[in-house]
Amino acid sequence: MDLKAYYDGSGKPDDPNSQWLTLAGYAGSEGAWERVRENWLGCLSAETNPQCPRSKSGNPYFHSVEAFNLREGYAVKLGWNTLKVLSLARRLLNVLAPVERSDLIGFSTSIRLSDYRSVKEHEIPALRRPEAICVDGCIGTMLRHPFLHPVEPPTETIEPLPGLANIFFDKGDKFFGILNNAWKKKEHGERTWWASMVRSIEQVEDMRDDVGIQCADLLAWQMNRYHTLGPEDDWGLYTPSMFIVKAHYHTTFDRDGILAACNPDGSYRS
Repeated sequence: MDLKAYYDGSGKPDDPNSQWLTLAGYAGSEGAWERVRENWLGCLSAETNPQCPRSKSGNPYFHSVEAFNLREGYAVKLGWNTLKVLSLARRLLNVLAPVERSDLIGFSTSIRLSDYRSVKEHEIPALRRPEAICVDGCIGTMLRHPFLHPVEPPTETIEPLPGLANIFFDKGDKFFGILNNAWKKKEHGERTWWASMVRSIEQVEDMRDDVGIQCADLLAWQMNRYHTLGPEDDWGLYTPSMFIVKAHYHTTFDRDGILAACNPDGSYRS
């Protein structure tokens, strides 16, 4: 059984005002995603006061930057306010909750950008880009998903075939290029150890038409906001619910975390 994983990022590593960079997403079987898509779109379609915005293709969508900042399709002039967005976000989280916990699993990695810049300037000049650290944190954990590692053959004579991961990013996402290059790259004629576990790495044309990216977008925005403004923030208060409603593995890289994970030459410690 193949795995489908959708990822999105939050934060801008080249912006001095951006404190954290986060990559986050969910991975699960096609069956799990079918249930999520149906219920996610149903939730968005049921919102009538006000109506959720629609993509050019006519699909209702949720986009965290628009919704939590009350702009564009979620603007105040269209009838939206903070309480209505919060209510909608809660219902969308409830869409994820019923899906089998060992199937649909969340992953996120956040890195404190000020610590990253300090370590790169003073201690590890060869430190890889923060996007690459986030990619390794998420993908390395995702590749342990049970669907990629069947433990029992269905019969005594037929060996189970491990599933392969199909990974999706929003169009133009910098994380896509980093992972795609690492997947295709060969050293001494050989690809990286995890390359054989991935069937494809693709970009979706428009996240407003892709429920998987919208789920990843909500998780990435929430985790990055929590790290930036803390648990006392209006939205930070709800971060624990992201772990409660759905299995979620999160890695945080501050200065100590970066130094613990990386060698002086910038490579990762084994």
